[in-house]
Amino acid sequence: PATSTPGAKAAKVGEFMNPRFISIKIDMEKGYGINLAMKYRINAFPTGLFFNSEGRLVYKTMGYQAPETFLKTLNEALNPDNQFNLKGISDNVDIDFPKFYKDAFGAGGKRIYPEQGTINKFLSQQEDLFSEISWGVISLFTVGEKYLQFFLDNLGKYRDLYGYEADKKINDIIGQNLNDAIKFRNE
Repeated sequence: PATSTPGAKAAKVGEFMNPRFISIKIDMEKGYGINLAMKYRINAFPTGLFFNSEGRLVYKTMGYQAPETFLKTLNEALNPDNQFNLKGISDNVDIDFPKFYKDAFGAGGKRIYPEQGTINKFLSQQEDLFSEISWGVISLFTVGEKYLQFFLDNLGKYRDLYGYEADKKINDIIGQNLNDAIKFRNE
């Protein structure tokens, strides 16, 4: 049987995408791309963001995919049953995130991550821990016990507002606890 070349496989992706999508490539570590990375909490590359005709994020992928796999992903992104409605995400891209949040984005070697005290102090000053800015901080960083418990106690509301991102945060918490248990040999 004949095998297709990598170029032919990529052409099939293009043939599928061109009539269905408007494709844009943006460097999320430079210029306005950093605003998008902060807004949509992108810290792995490549990341694919899929928006509906109203400009709302409805699907997200992370990591390289071979053409065959990417074609499956594109079909998944088009399926309304797979699309999410992140009610807590506004249409505004230019959000006034705190400086320590902004410092955690940009070119890899220049990223600066805050100490937990900085995070907790910021959260203690927030009137709304469900806001898009508060969620950005909670979802990206390790928060203190008080804010972790708040997140867990309100997981249903966070899921309603931020969908799969709340579940990703749960996975991050489990992973951190597992790493700590292994590190300290604590059953």
